This record gives sequence, C-alpha cells and structure tokens, in this order.
Amino acid sequence: RWAAYAAVGRDGARAESFPPGAVASLARAVSAHGVGLVALGGPDGLGPGGWRGSPLEEAFPVLLESGGGPPLALVLVLDKSGTMGRAGRWPLLVEAVDAVCARLRPADRIGAVLFDAGVAREIPPGPPDARLLREALLLTVPWGGTAVAAPIERALARLGSVDLPDGARRA
Repeated sequence: RWAAYAAVGRDGARAESFPPGAVASLARAVSAHGVGLVALGGPDGLGPGGWRGSPLEEAFPVLLESGGGPPLALVLVLDKSGTMGRAGRWPLLVEAVDAVCARLRPADRIGAVLFDAGVAREIPPGPPDARLLREALLLTVPWGGTAVAAPIERALARLGSVDLPDGARRA
C-alpha cells in the first residue's frame, strides 16, 4: 500500500507506535519502489525512538548511533545573500547552527563556507565551538546575490583537508 505514495513522512514517532509489519512494509516500499521518506527527529525520533536496528534504519539519511561511531567532519554551506535578511531568516540560521554544534562530539570537526554571489567567508573546520561560529555569524550582514556552485566546491575541498582517522565520516 505504501507504493501508491510518492513520499511518506514520519513525525518523530517511536517505532513501536506503528502497527505490526508496517515498518518492514514501509522499508520495502522505500528500497524497492523508490518511495521517498521524510524522517523528522525529536526526543523519540531516530535512535532513541527505537528505530536503530529496525527494518527502516537503512533508509534514514543519518546514522542512528548514540555517542559512538567514527568522528564526523562537517562543513556547512550557508547562504548569506540578501534574501536571508528578510523576515528573521538569519537568526533562524544562527539557531540551527547552534543546534548542530550542540549535537557534535569533541572529536568531530565543523566549519562553514558563507556565500552570496560567491564565497564571502570561510570558517575552517575545527572543534565544535558554538560560540566561535555564533560570533562569526552574528557579525555577518546578509547581503548580495546568490551563486552556490563555487561555495560547494570550496566546502568539499575543506572537507578533504580535515585530518581525521580512517573511517571518519565527512559531510
């Protein structure tokens, strides 16, 4: 029955809240029929919600590890163009970056490439220091056009230069 849908969203519900067989059926629809999956987090959303080890775990775009696993190198590509200055968008972006930093572990690395019509500023990957990133973002004034290709290339280059042990994840 899931194959009739283009996409299915789950809103942070615990795995055991689904009827028997529904999770396995949805996992088959995602892998065999290309049904899209939108998985929202939350206190019970992913690993803590009983999804680790479930038939649907492989379809999630994140690892459902809790505190373990290899270190992560993350370079955010952040739009600082003029449209980000409208309707309180920039403060929301700053909050989102704070939330990402709060989830990282000391061995992880985070950096950012801010862009408008080109690369506007780079914050080299380093330990997850929300204060450092927040200060850099709060000193930024959204302005300019939008061109994202060069900033993505720069972020990929930055990721490749981060010194992490074998098996580290890069995003």
